[in-house]
Amino acid sequence: MGYNFGVLQNEDLMERGSSYLSDFLPNNVGPASYDLSCSDEIYAIDTLVLPKKGETVDRLLHALKAPAHDLSVPLAPGQWYVCRLQEKIMFPDMIRGMCNPKSSTGRNDIFARVMADGVDCYDEIPLGFTGCVWLVIQAQSYPCLLSRGECLVQLRISHRDRIVLASPQLLCIEDQRSSLLYGVNGEKIPLTNANVDEQGGVIVTVDFSLPVSVLECRKELQDPVDLTQKESRHLENYFIKTPSLGSACVILEPGKFYLLQTAERVHVPITLACEMKPIQSKYGEFRVHYAGFIDPGWGGEGGRALVLELRPFERILLRPGQPIGVLIYEQLHRASTAPYEAREGSHYAHTHEGYCPRPAKQFILPAQEIMEKSE
Repeated sequence: MGYNFGVLQNEDLMERGSSYLSDFLPNNVGPASYDLSCSDEIYAIDTLVLPKKGETVDRLLHALKAPAHDLSVPLAPGQWYVCRLQEKIMFPDMIRGMCNPKSSTGRNDIFARVMADGVDCYDEIPLGFTGCVWLVIQAQSYPCLLSRGECLVQLRISHRDRIVLASPQLLCIEDQRSSLLYGVNGEKIPLTNANVDEQGGVIVTVDFSLPVSVLECRKELQDPVDLTQKESRHLENYFIKTPSLGSACVILEPGKFYLLQTAERVHVPITLACEMKPIQSKYGEFRVHYAGFIDPGWGGEGGRALVLELRPFERILLRPGQPIGVLIYEQLHRASTAPYEAREGSHYAHTHEGYCPRPAKQFILPAQEIMEKSE
């Protein structure tokens, strides 16, 4: 039985998707989101700019005299691009959307945010919106080859306003079902013992138990990464081990890109959607976890660590137990029938936690001794 509010799940999207999205593709439906596809219409721009209310992105690009980009040429690091997404959105009055980068987009250090015609902010599709949507893209660390049909972002569709659950509601869910959080060794972490912020979000920390706890992206320019090719690049050619200082702490330098993972193993019930929000600046000046959506069913019984993409804006000494991100949960319209861990094609399900944070699907995981030599 569904509610008259909440995030639409997989069956809702299959039933209504073609009414809400042009060029709807059933294969792009996830447990509680839809993957938006890149077209071959893409432009290079010199600076970020948002449309004004009532202004289309197409008109804005024309005013900027933005040159077209050839997709056979890799996206250059540091260069901004705007790509039209293949889907046109046609929301009724009581339906809205939120967008977020996909996991592999974040782990490849690709900045990707959605612009909608006449909407003066990123990643929000307002109630009743009809129009085109565009993607602002910047490959920040190494060149990437983008193809027509590639999905860099996902769309969550919901009724009316988002129903974000507060701590008391989460405690009730935890009492009725399995735990939402587990420790490194599989022990349950009751929410009463978790670190919760003033808005009811669950705070997570960094796992320093791995042999390689932090991966740092290399400075030198590397060969382009073809985003359509899985396990096509050797990780040690793009990332190095970040040396630790004494007992499990590292210094992160401003402007660099790092991969880490949470100490907490996260489980998302099939009745909920989850999102990692940016940590408040009072905990430090850094951006963490570009890809915020976490699907219902993530982690299964026992939970799974979340990989964190982190770019600091100041020099940070990172230590065990330090807050690094915050999880919020919201109600689905009805329980997902395609939970992440059971769904065919879930790229990061059933992957054993190894000696380093799990990189993007385009990379081949090396043996630990290779990673040690690459420092």
